[in-house]
Amino acid sequence: MPDDVVRQNEFVAFETSVNGKLSTLETGIANIWTEVKRINNRETWLKGSLVIFGSALGSGIVQALQHMHP
Repeated sequence: MPDDVVRQNEFVAFETSVNGKLSTLETGIANIWTEVKRINNRETWLKGSLVIFGSALGSGIVQALQHMHP
C-alpha cells in the first residue's frame, strides 16, 4: 500500500483525537465566556480603567525622569 493512503483504523484514531481536542477547546471557551460574564460589571470596568490609567501615568513619569539631564 502506498505511503499516502490512510487506512480506516488510522483515520478513526485521528478523528477521535481531533474530536477530543475540539471538545476540550469548546469547554475552555465556555469557561472563559462564563468568567467574562461574571466580571462584566461597573466596578470591574472602573478598576480596570484606573489600572490602565495609572500604568500609563507611571510610565510617563519614569520616561520623563529618564530623559532629565543633569
